[in-house]
Amino acid sequence: MPPDVSEITALYQQAAGEDREAADFLGAVNAYFNGWDDLADDPESSFAAKMRLGILASVLFSCPFYQRHTGALRLVVFLVTNAFAESVEWANRPEAWRREAARVLRYAGNDMVLAVAYITSNGNYDFCHKLSEQLRACSVKAHEHH
Repeated sequence: MPPDVSEITALYQQAAGEDREAADFLGAVNAYFNGWDDLADDPESSFAAKMRLGILASVLFSCPFYQRHTGALRLVVFLVTNAFAESVEWANRPEAWRREAARVLRYAGNDMVLAVAYITSNGNYDFCHKLSEQLRACSVKAHEHH
């Protein structure tokens, strides 16, 4: 059974801690990454869907939390974007190892959630590691049913 949306929302809330701007940023992250995922799943997406993704990017990168932590988060944006691009490019390749890697790389957005958790918890490794395990399990469960 796929995880409940409330389970994912609760994990995002844990990552944000008491920081309302972090929670808002994670909401924008979720919408943005889901938009990319939708475009990847449907290459014939409408022009309007692509324009909405542009608006979501504007919202995401203008979030006060992102603006405050741009130095830390810009690299995470690159790494997550690169991993997701490879997941899409490799998903239908003939090599089994690429297809398996593509499945795992599709969850790269979790790394942004973990970066936020690291920032809001002042680098609390135990907290971030526990959250990481929960996020990854939730992602696998969510995608088993696609």
